[in-house]
Order: sequence, then structure tokens, then C-alpha cells
Amino acid sequence: MKKTTTLSIESIDQETLKRCREVMQSDIGSLKDLPPGLANALANLYYRFVCLSTASCCEESIGAKRLLIRQQVPGMQTAKALAAVEAMPQMINELRTIDRAKNPLQYRTAYELIIDYVKYDIKDAARKPLPRRIIERLFKRVTGQVKEIPDLISKLDFG
Repeated sequence: MKKTTTLSIESIDQETLKRCREVMQSDIGSLKDLPPGLANALANLYYRFVCLSTASCCEESIGAKRLLIRQQVPGMQTAKALAAVEAMPQMINELRTIDRAKNPLQYRTAYELIIDYVKYDIKDAARKPLPRRIIERLFKRVTGQVKEIPDLISKLDFG
């Protein structure tokens, strides 16, 4: 089994967090209405995007940034991160249009598809049955392919 090193939340650059918060608020607004797991997955997606797209990010806290790029985004190119970030506002808006109380199954299905796309990087998740996606999630967790900074959302101070 592959063991990975995770980035410590304390070593994250505050300026990068600030930029991440600004981009997220501009793109998707408040996260208070989203489930915590989804909010944290989005925070990680946007944090990776800001790190990949900001030249100064690699100049400050070089050790932490190199660890982030190596451990958090293995093989992800800036174009892939950009595509994910560009798709996210529409995906989140679609999720928000679903009434959780009236359509809990529809909400859960949309939520899980977004998580599979953002957190687990499951290819063609919408075309796969849920049991297969659950197995893929488990496999990716066990093999260390899920790279997420735990509780990153709390550091973004969305207040």
C-alpha cells in the first residue's frame, strides 16, 4: 500500500488562502448551504487552482508549495484545474436549485456526482452506477489517490 505525506494545514500560506477565498466567493458565493464534505472538497479544488495559477505561490513557502504540488496534485495540469474550476459555479448552482426537503434523493445524487468529480476524480462518474463509484472511492482512498487537506474550509474563514 502506498503511503503518502500530507501537507500540514499550519504550513499553508495565508496569502494563498486569501486569494482562494476571494476566487471561491466570486465564483460560488457562500458555502454555508453546502454539506461540509463538499465545502471542503471545493476549498481543496480552489486552493490547488490558486497554487497552480499564481506564480508567487511557488516563491513563498517553497517547501510547502512543492509538497502540495507533489502530493496534492500529482499529474494534474493547470488546464485540468482550470476546467474544473470553470465548471464548478454551474454545478453548484444546479445543486442549489434542488429542494433538499422535497427531493432528498435527487439532491444526494447530484451531491455525490460532484464529490466524485472534485474529490475522487472519477472519470465519467455520471455514466457509472453508484456501487461502482463507491468501490472506486474506496480504492482511491486505500491507495492514497485522494489528496485533500483535512478541514481546509475552516482556514478560509468564510464567516
